[in-house]
Amino acid sequence: MRLAKWTCIDLQKGELFVAVSKSGRSRTVVLSKKALAVLEQVKLRSEALGLPITRDSWVFANPRTGQPYTSLHIAFFKARDSAGLSSVRMHDLRHTYASLLINNGASIYEVQQLLGHYNISMTERYARLFPDTLQDRVDIVADSLDFDRI
Repeated sequence: MRLAKWTCIDLQKGELFVAVSKSGRSRTVVLSKKALAVLEQVKLRSEALGLPITRDSWVFANPRTGQPYTSLHIAFFKARDSAGLSSVRMHDLRHTYASLLINNGASIYEVQQLLGHYNISMTERYARLFPDTLQDRVDIVADSLDFDRI
């Protein structure tokens, strides 16, 4: 996302196109409504700072240079530390994302697609069940049975 240009973002479809991902393949990332709202704010802020917002403009341009930031780590560390989460690493956010999806009913296939994994085995390493999730699942079955008739 650091090197994204506005041409890569389809605000109507809610998608970000990545020409070359970590795996070397292109992929489309589905964006949440909240992410789209943030991108709209980025666009407004860029306009206010006099930065171009043409299709070939950087989404996250440094106002001093007009070029993309070289790293997002400083901003991440600042946000992380102000939230009191000093041990959280940037990559931990992917694991949390996957686990939240799984624990809220998304299928492993859906999580695989959202994370852009080629093999489902990688997705399985990311997605962890919360302790109460399995209990909740067995209770679904138990609650659906009428034990008073037994």
